[in-house]
Amino acid sequence: GAYDAYLDLLEADIAQRAAELGLVNGGPAMGIGPAVFPVVADWEYVDSWGASRSGGRRHKGTDILAPRGTPIVAIESGVVERFSNHAVGGIAVYLRGDSGSLYYSAHLEELGPQAEGDRVAVGDVVGTVGTTGNTGGLPHLHFQWAPDGDTWVNPYPLLRAVESSRW
Repeated sequence: GAYDAYLDLLEADIAQRAAELGLVNGGPAMGIGPAVFPVVADWEYVDSWGASRSGGRRHKGTDILAPRGTPIVAIESGVVERFSNHAVGGIAVYLRGDSGSLYYSAHLEELGPQAEGDRVAVGDVVGTVGTTGNTGGLPHLHFQWAPDGDTWVNPYPLLRAVESSRW
């Protein structure tokens, strides 16, 4: 019915935005090689870019809900740039992809075995889903993407493009 037609329009919009960003065949065509979805297991997510957050902030990522302890993997091959741990993001890892993209994964329960500066291959475990930081106790991965390595953009189209790589 009407709901199915709405979903079809939404899917077409996502496909168009992905094409505009150069995302094709499960991975970006803009210099990113093979790409996989960053959470290994059953997960749920919606486009929450720009949604209101505490302290008057706006959401600058996509929250991917998954059970605590679910592996989080490198979406593309690259280098673990740094780790952080603070009140909002909790335990987090920054990955610099070989494409130059920067990825930020927050609210981790645990970090992967890597040290800062270590290379990772696409699909290598870089941490696990957790509740650190300001999650309100809801296990999830907060995922951000800066395709130019500097400016965060809505990661939802990227995630939709690589979603077919479900583990």
